[in-house]
Amino acid sequence: MALRVFRHQMEKNRPYQRYCEALGRDEVSTWREIPALPTDAFKFPPYPLRCFSAEETARFFLTSGTTREVRGCHEFRTLDLYEASIRHGWKSLELPEIPNPWFLSQTPEVAPNSSLVHMFHALAEVPRERWLIDAEGRMDLSKLARETQPVAFFSTALALLRMMESQSPVTLPAGSWVFETGGYKGLTETLEPEEFRRRLADFFQIPAYRILNEYSMTELSSQFYRWPGEPCHRGPEWTRIRVIDPETGLPAADGEPGYLEIIDLANLNSVMAIRTQDLAIARGDSAFLLLGRDPGALPRGCSRASDDLLSTGRELSPRSPAVVTLGTTLPEVFPDSRVESRIDALLDQAENLQPWVGSYNRESLLELLRQEFGSERALDGFIKSGRIFSKAIPLSPVLHVVSGNTPHAAFQSVFRGLLVGTHNRVKLPSAGLPEFEAWVATLPPVLSSLIEISHSLPDEWLSCQAAVIFGGAATIETFRNRLPGGTRIIEHGPKLGIAVILDPSEQAATLVAEDILRHDQRGCLSVQAIYVDASEQEIYGFLNHLAAALQSYRQANPRPVPSLSDSGAVANFRELTRFRAANGENAIILESESSTDWTIIYDENPRLAPGPLNGTVTVHPLPPEISAKTLGAETAHLSTVVLHPFTLENSARLDGLSPTRICALGQAQDPTIFWHHDGGQPLASLVRWRDLG
Repeated sequence: MALRVFRHQMEKNRPYQRYCEALGRDEVSTWREIPALPTDAFKFPPYPLRCFSAEETARFFLTSGTTREVRGCHEFRTLDLYEASIRHGWKSLELPEIPNPWFLSQTPEVAPNSSLVHMFHALAEVPRERWLIDAEGRMDLSKLARETQPVAFFSTALALLRMMESQSPVTLPAGSWVFETGGYKGLTETLEPEEFRRRLADFFQIPAYRILNEYSMTELSSQFYRWPGEPCHRGPEWTRIRVIDPETGLPAADGEPGYLEIIDLANLNSVMAIRTQDLAIARGDSAFLLLGRDPGALPRGCSRASDDLLSTGRELSPRSPAVVTLGTTLPEVFPDSRVESRIDALLDQAENLQPWVGSYNRESLLELLRQEFGSERALDGFIKSGRIFSKAIPLSPVLHVVSGNTPHAAFQSVFRGLLVGTHNRVKLPSAGLPEFEAWVATLPPVLSSLIEISHSLPDEWLSCQAAVIFGGAATIETFRNRLPGGTRIIEHGPKLGIAVILDPSEQAATLVAEDILRHDQRGCLSVQAIYVDASEQEIYGFLNHLAAALQSYRQANPRPVPSLSDSGAVANFRELTRFRAANGENAIILESESSTDWTIIYDENPRLAPGPLNGTVTVHPLPPEISAKTLGAETAHLSTVVLHPFTLENSARLDGLSPTRICALGQAQDPTIFWHHDGGQPLASLVRWRDLG
């Protein structure tokens, strides 16, 4: 049957047909050979994945997402087979009867493009009052609380988390059970599945074994289910599963995790072979142990800071901060200047710090203080400021939450705190920062007395006057919620770098390869896209130079063993590019052989988009106008542009963008202590001012 469906889709679904032909897999002899499309392929409107004309589309369901995202679209000529799959799948797996259903969801009329809401409706038609979220998103459990008969309660895990965070507990009648699906990330925290079910059982006063988990997605027509205590998710007999090692593209070894692919014959008129973005272990051909997101995966970009915000671990002994007193006179020099003593100590560290903060000397540090405070004396006493006197008082203590993707952020953030004279509490990632920790251990008392470090986050550290946070949106939002009101928060969220190359030489390829791969492309300064000002033929030549340079860099600097999620993100990105290329887009892939070590995508479309990192870079022709209008909304997140040749005249061509830093090729990862991080004044943000007069 699978082969018959495949032939039908090869005949009727032109975008999928072209993809299979490009792979050389337009003829298969078993369901195991049927090419699977990544779910993101449903997000390309020009290439609709359907076996019928647009005029025949009766319904479509959209994937969830924000208003900025393109949402995947699964189209149907009729919902008869879709609904039959839902109902017969439920019965074939011997799931409970649904005599008294309630839905923590909006109604099908309010959410007509939600596949999950339609699934609820297909399982049980109920009156409006049994749908407990209104059109404005407000939930009301009052009618449910008055229920006296056993209840079948359906919802997403996200809605259930919101319910537990905002509503009073409800005791369900004996014999009730709960259906939940989706991830466990709530408004204020993310829970493990076991903890989620424990809390949900407590909220409803039901046994945890009465909570049924469903696994499916908009791009499928069938569902998989698992009760607590069962070893795996099971699907109906018209489904099959495969687990793939994304690094090699081959089936994962028995008992080993990989990316889950699902063959769903109920997807008759779209694509039956779907590659998900979930990790699993195969349990035969029709069941799997769901692992979710790879727990060993590193979050992308500058988002590793909060990998263990709530972890427990040994913290180093606190030290007392240096005592700061107000000066009341204005001598020309301060013989016992605390700034001078800290500068002396930092000068002694110049050789050790050079790889992380660049070169500096006494005069350059004094000049930095003058630029940000008007005078280097402002930290030690009052200085004349117009008709008044003013003094810069360090905010203290300052909490630094630093990332593990590159040590530069930790060194530079703390260096600035030491120069200013604040007391610095440094929250390190769980894996530590060996270079930074070794440096702290060697500091003299004048500096070491101003630093505490910890791999955990002691509660008392949240009581700080300022916090410097490096991390992704979730990390920053966590600290916005946890830090006391009035705390000055200096946020360094996700950023990306690009290169603009006006002379695409072999040397330029060698230099930009380091800007891409150094720190395994995990820094916010890492180059993710290259714009080349040259003819098409010259760009093709540059692509070959870049491929050789990336391969040479990887041979000299072997990549750490990638997680499955990292490999899977690259593999999916490659397949989506192949899908686009097969359907007529001018996209070219150059890639490392039998690995995901490096990937080059040539794309004529100049729009900037974040990639999967891990050595992946897109190359584009440089448009005549270099601006946010031509490169797109992601330019708002630009941190660094590397420019070649690097001249003041050439930098003027970038005036239509808003990067906070422009530098030469090969220097993207080496900002000095003198740069204005994210365009701000990093020293001035660590003080408050006191005026006399």
